[in-house]
Amino acid sequence: MEAPQASYLDQQFEAADQAMRALAAATTMGDEVHVAALLEQLASRASGLRMALLAQAANAESADLRVLTVADQVHATNRVTRQTARADVRLARDLADRFPILGEA
Repeated sequence: MEAPQASYLDQQFEAADQAMRALAAATTMGDEVHVAALLEQLASRASGLRMALLAQAANAESADLRVLTVADQVHATNRVTRQTARADVRLARDLADRFPILGEA
């Protein structure tokens, strides 16, 4: 990944983190359940996006042999076992093949 792209992604992630912190600080008594439900929706969308990106990376991997596989990169960055990382990549590919609409969400 090129440095300018990584910098942009880092900035966007930092902005999202700040927005979530502001949301937590602004939550008033009685809003906790509603905010928790909204955060659950956001987590579901993030999980779907993660699966779509893993599938894209895994598909690109077959065309472009790299030193580290996608599963190796997931294992290194997400603090999961290699077996879990490989299962995540297999699941992502399977979901992308069966449900292409998920990648568009």
